[in-house]
Amino acid sequence: MNANTGKKISGIDLLQQQISKAILTPIGSSVLNRELGSYTTELIDHSGNQENRLKLYSSCVDAILRWVPLFVPTRIQTIDSDIANGEFNIRISGIATANIDNIASGASINLTIPLGAI
Repeated sequence: MNANTGKKISGIDLLQQQISKAILTPIGSSVLNRELGSYTTELIDHSGNQENRLKLYSSCVDAILRWVPLFVPTRIQTIDSDIANGEFNIRISGIATANIDNIASGASINLTIPLGAI
């Protein structure tokens, strides 16, 4: 179900929503599951140097591996971003680990996740 509209979603849209939720939910903020989420929102506001970018990537990958079992990330990078102003879009490439509606297990997937500015 789409978190914004309440309409049914599937395939890439569902996977993108699950990954976005895992990445953008601050740890401890979900009432029903305090462990859900990542430290990504804390890292977005830091300077865009290489060290902080690697921390951001690590936080995203950790959240995906823990909370999105249908997807294994193989590459992550910032794209079309204004890092100096704390705005990030990330491209995540990976492999589907099971059939997801119209996506076959083992299929290569590329997603762009807007992290926005915090």
